[in-house]
Amino acid sequence: TDEENPVFESSSSSAPAQTLWDIFCHADHQAIGYLTGKQLQEALELMSQQVSAEKREAISSQSSINFDKAQGFTNFPQFCQVAHLFFFDLHDLPWEVGFEVPPMHLSIKACAAEEGLEQVTDFETLGLLQALLDKTHKSSDNWTRDRGCSLHGVNRCADKCVFRHRASVPTGFVLVKGFRNRNQNLWQRYCLFRAGTSARIQKESGSASAASSSSTDSSGCEQVSIVSAHDLSDPLERSCNEWRALHGTSETNARAICEMGFNLQHSGQGATWKQAGELKGTPLYGDGIYLAENITKADEYTRASTGKGEDSGLHAVLVTRVVGGRVNVVTEAHPEVEPLRRSHFEGKTDVVLGDRVVHIKKPYREVVAYDEDQVFPEYLLLYARQFGS
Repeated sequence: TDEENPVFESSSSSAPAQTLWDIFCHADHQAIGYLTGKQLQEALELMSQQVSAEKREAISSQSSINFDKAQGFTNFPQFCQVAHLFFFDLHDLPWEVGFEVPPMHLSIKACAAEEGLEQVTDFETLGLLQALLDKTHKSSDNWTRDRGCSLHGVNRCADKCVFRHRASVPTGFVLVKGFRNRNQNLWQRYCLFRAGTSARIQKESGSASAASSSSTDSSGCEQVSIVSAHDLSDPLERSCNEWRALHGTSETNARAICEMGFNLQHSGQGATWKQAGELKGTPLYGDGIYLAENITKADEYTRASTGKGEDSGLHAVLVTRVVGGRVNVVTEAHPEVEPLRRSHFEGKTDVVLGDRVVHIKKPYREVVAYDEDQVFPEYLLLYARQFGS
């Protein structure tokens, strides 16, 4: 009953809501893009008021969520998932999502779409992907400690040895195979995150006529460019600083990410610099999804395939889409991590662009996202390193 399940308490102050996005925004009082446990409860209360008493009784068993212990920072895609689980017995929710999710890869015929990785065979797309590798290669001032030692590899010797025996940097990257990721679930979650971010930015900016800077889109979002933000076959949504960026890893990990998405619990466990004997390092900008605008940087974190087939010796990189939104450009050599994350989860900024080039003269910039739904692994590329002219 309503008394036994306080999530169904009525509230005369609740405004009518037509879509899940309306309900989310009603609970997200400060328009930061995330709900606390208490706000999540409020949103479900609002939804419960819009179903009949009979249906409300049918779903009362779903009200066992412990909102006091529910983790904060529930984003819009997660809220949609919670709503479907909570009101599962309704079968079809009486609310639309509030955004139309575009089809995957508009340049490909719908009849060809299948779940999972699909090898790219058309020469136009392969050419665009090769051009992405060519144009994002940094041919000079391109070595960092993360590339490791030519004698011992990465994280296996002291800094003195690493800097004395620098591992060689490839002079080129040749695409051998490309795969397009058709994971509908990850794509939908990403699109909902992107749509929510765009809506919040537009709401904050007011009307389009309020834009007064050439670096500001009509949506009010300051435009920031990165080298890897190529349109390829499917244009990016520049109004919310949607970019393409690169994530180097092993082929095994890349395939797992395409299937399951990024997992922030793995942050710091990969190629992040670690002290001897440590399993997890401390990433420079805190736990997040680290992306590069240069293939030369992303390549530092790849590992050659050890298989015996035709892919043996190849390296893997993911071409991702990422929602940049309101960009927090960080130029400090050693930034404080907690303020960066707080800025994101308080709705002030959406992504970190770690610019170590301008002031401290390091070779690269990095993109750091703090939300798993903020990044979609769009392509998996297998490539060969080139050395020499």
